[in-house]
Amino acid sequence: MNATARNACAITLILVASGSTLGASFESSAIGVNGFQTLLIDTSARARGMGNAFTAVGGDIDALNYNPAGVASSPDMEATFTHVDWVQDTSLEYLAFSRPALGGNIHASLGYFHVPAFQQLDAFGAGSGGILISDLAFHVGYSRILKIIDQNGLDIGGSFRFATRKIA
Repeated sequence: MNATARNACAITLILVASGSTLGASFESSAIGVNGFQTLLIDTSARARGMGNAFTAVGGDIDALNYNPAGVASSPDMEATFTHVDWVQDTSLEYLAFSRPALGGNIHASLGYFHVPAFQQLDAFGAGSGGILISDLAFHVGYSRILKIIDQNGLDIGGSFRFATRKIA
């Protein structure tokens, strides 16, 4: 192996090692913090039954949360509503809609995660009011089939997602 290849391997190894170290230090400093983990709650029984290995599956509206391009091959207008009763009386409401338009499919979804009010305690253990927590996520996107590769084509898609958390 020549010197250039050895240097490239060494630099790659250092970058990989430093990246995993930075990730580990971030994880340890972020205990108790989540980045909208509620967006990972399953909204599809079909995807859950497949162990969430759903990225390459398409053809219906359930693909929205896994891969927006999966909706491209859906020829019909579809809508879905999901209600999930989750742990500690939390709940998730999810609504999604897709319809053929503009040579492909347009789609949108709205998700609302709610945590029931719980009592806030001060340093002495006395109640000092209640806390309400909720997440709201909105998604809008477009997908279509490009017939440049073969007769089946290539499904492409993209989406814009907006999520907000309210703590009151």
